[in-house]
Amino acid sequence: MMKLRLILLLWTVLFFSGNSAQAQTAPTAVLNPAEGVNASLGSTVTFTCIINGTEDALWIVDGMSDPTVQRQMGITQNSTFRQSDGTFISRIYVSSTMENNGIEIVCRAIGTLSNGQSETVTLFVQGLLSSPTALGISDSEGPTRRLSWTPPPTLDLTNVHPDISHYNVCSSILNEVSCNDVQGTELSFLNIRIGIEFSVVAVNVVGEGNASTINHEPCDSTTAPTQVDGDLVTSDISLQSSGTTPSVTFSFGKGGGDANCFNLYRIEASPSNQGTPLTQGPMFPTVSGGEDNSVSVTSGLVRNTVYSVSIVSVNVNGENPSKGDIQLSTYDVQSIQSSTRPGVIAVTCSFTTGSVASSCIVRICEVINGNVSMMCQDLSVPRSPSASETTQELNDVQPWRCLCDCKCHSE
Repeated sequence: MMKLRLILLLWTVLFFSGNSAQAQTAPTAVLNPAEGVNASLGSTVTFTCIINGTEDALWIVDGMSDPTVQRQMGITQNSTFRQSDGTFISRIYVSSTMENNGIEIVCRAIGTLSNGQSETVTLFVQGLLSSPTALGISDSEGPTRRLSWTPPPTLDLTNVHPDISHYNVCSSILNEVSCNDVQGTELSFLNIRIGIEFSVVAVNVVGEGNASTINHEPCDSTTAPTQVDGDLVTSDISLQSSGTTPSVTFSFGKGGGDANCFNLYRIEASPSNQGTPLTQGPMFPTVSGGEDNSVSVTSGLVRNTVYSVSIVSVNVNGENPSKGDIQLSTYDVQSIQSSTRPGVIAVTCSFTTGSVASSCIVRICEVINGNVSMMCQDLSVPRSPSASETTQELNDVQPWRCLCDCKCHSE
């Protein structure tokens, strides 16, 4: 009888002990925030894991649980602490860098017999800005028009856009592109009655975002421009920067064509002896008296060079070259002239504005029966400082004449 009671007691203990093991609850982990997180660049995102059934939490970032590796990614975590309801809290802090864009974060509750894992949360770092919206062109004062836009959607959830440093606004006119940094959300431009393509890009510390574009096309004509009226004329030729860089002003008539298609002009200069070809423009001409146009070329020309220059009239529908080329000389001496009176010949050298030449050397040759002989001599015509021209008179040289074979020097 005693033996029977002992066996029954042992079976009872084992039975209840087995039921206790089967009734043990598996640990759980709940991650907050529970969905994908949009964070602005440079911010820090906090992830909180609520653990039930254990006090051990394991953070897994992109499949890696090594804290050393996580610290190299800019991720830190604090110790687990108990709450009043018996659950445990563990947190990690993730830096929103471009390298951490798209990483997946999981919290795992580690139990004695089993583990509990949270849902996976993905971090999206909002870096490059999206496109500005609501681009529009409206009338402004006088001949100007106004380009305006609305900032792109925000980078974070606070409905602000502190990350925008400025806007890069570019305009393309006949394949010539120019850009400006704009702080606000509008830009005024001259209504030149020709097609312009604008692009607007928001910029932050990461770089340029996506562009929005709009076209300004007031010209509907399909007619190409006609030639400029009249001839191309040079004036105000000068040597700048101590006589090293030539500059010149060209004057010309307007090009014809549709009045709604405003003409631009392009200067093309081809050197006949040295240097490289020069293309200047398209350019906006200065209208003088409503009839003539003029443009100044201050770079690209080379000294001591003779250019063949033409001007091309351009609009959105095409281009048309000028009627003919002109010759442009960038030598110090622009011309040599001679005049005679009985027994005297006067030789005059005209110097380019800005020239530092001290004299002009003129070759004088004897003319016999209408033919130029080989009997020549070089005449140095001294120049007064800063004088625009200098003249030398020679006596008893009626049979001689001045040829335009000349050079000048600055000795």
